Amino acid sequence: MSQVNYELMSDRELKQYLLTHRDDKAAFHAYMDRRHQRQKHILIEAGEIDDLPFNEQVKIVAERLSKRFLQD
Repeated sequence: MSQVNYELMSDRELKQYLLTHRDDKAAFHAYMDRRHQRQKHILIEAGEIDDLPFNEQVKIVAERLSKRFLQD
């Protein structure tokens, strides 16, 4: 069996590989290492939406989550 080079895979390719090779512990660790190296994204600053009506809070959070997860 040939060695798999996780470094050559894009994040998306590595994730897909991991989903189809769930017993590959090295792939899991490579994926988790990448996840931990990424910059943390702050969606909402503390106190940023506290004074807004609830429906506006929900709208802002939904928009930012949508933007964040469409990037990955």
